[in-house]
Amino acid sequence: ALLISLFLLLFYLKRRPLSLFFTAIIGSFVWQSTSQYGAILLISMYMVLQQDDIEPKAPSVGSVRLIKSGWVVVLILSVVACVVLWLFLPSSTIRQGEVASLGNRLARFVSHTPTLIACIIAILTMIGSSRLVGSVFSSWRSVRPHLLILAVASLLIPALIVRTISNPNVPNVSNFLLVLRAVILPPYLEGKFLLAPLTLTVFWGPAILLMVFYWRDVCVELRRLGPGAVAIVGITLLLGLATEPRFILGGYPFLVLALVLVLERLKPSRPFLYAFFALSILYAEFWLKLNIPPWKEWPLFDGGQEFPKQMMLMHLGMFMSMTSYFIHLPVVIISGWWLMRVRPKIS
Repeated sequence: ALLISLFLLLFYLKRRPLSLFFTAIIGSFVWQSTSQYGAILLISMYMVLQQDDIEPKAPSVGSVRLIKSGWVVVLILSVVACVVLWLFLPSSTIRQGEVASLGNRLARFVSHTPTLIACIIAILTMIGSSRLVGSVFSSWRSVRPHLLILAVASLLIPALIVRTISNPNVPNVSNFLLVLRAVILPPYLEGKFLLAPLTLTVFWGPAILLMVFYWRDVCVELRRLGPGAVAIVGITLLLGLATEPRFILGGYPFLVLALVLVLERLKPSRPFLYAFFALSILYAEFWLKLNIPPWKEWPLFDGGQEFPKQMMLMHLGMFMSMTSYFIHLPVVIISGWWLMRVRPKIS
């Protein structure tokens, strides 16, 4: 799936529509969202944003501080609200996972609110200004008719093939509504604040932390890549809320490219390179032993909240136990602090 996403990015940048079209069709049988991403990239392949939209006027320092302070207040209030729920509601009504009682839904809602607000702020920052929407519509005339036809075909052909070969008596257990519910209110979230960015960092490594630190500059590079890149990353941010690291596969290469373009201008120092290398080794965890016997339960997810099975599942937010959460959280915080200290500053 990651290889397919890299091909989408490559053919989009090189403006090779036929290669992109066939990649979208073939890739849709590897990763479900590939055909949708391919259609977006085909339509926007020749769209170019105006310079004022790529680098809009930055908000005032006071506004940025107000947003940051407001978000911290929301985080603190959410923590307090969750503690109150745990104190005044029976724990059995909260620890019901997806079989959601009112207490469980409230606990998941207050735990998810800070991350949801942060995602909205990130998307608005990526859009940059209200003029961007008008700029996209004004560049609609640059959409070539044959690319529009290819985009529609990249959506219809995989759908028709799937409909033809599928058994209509077997329900689709992984559908759009299931993903939407996971994005709005992820299961098994109660009490795990900022679980989505935590699990993405643990799974994908320190590059995620750098994207957060340089987000405004990453957004400029994404807008420079075009509306297609902006749209795909916007969808990726929303899918990341589901706490399933694999959900961002389609947009991850676009994010990494934008981050690399930012770092190329900054000339990273040796301490930064050493820190990034060390953290990459730490987060890669090729040194971590997973096959620790015995596994008493099968299938995999039965008993997955307990070790040794948790060794396999502790990087996936949906299955991360509270013990693993409190192991990962300080590691990510310390990693972020270290990178903040040595990262190259933007002049």
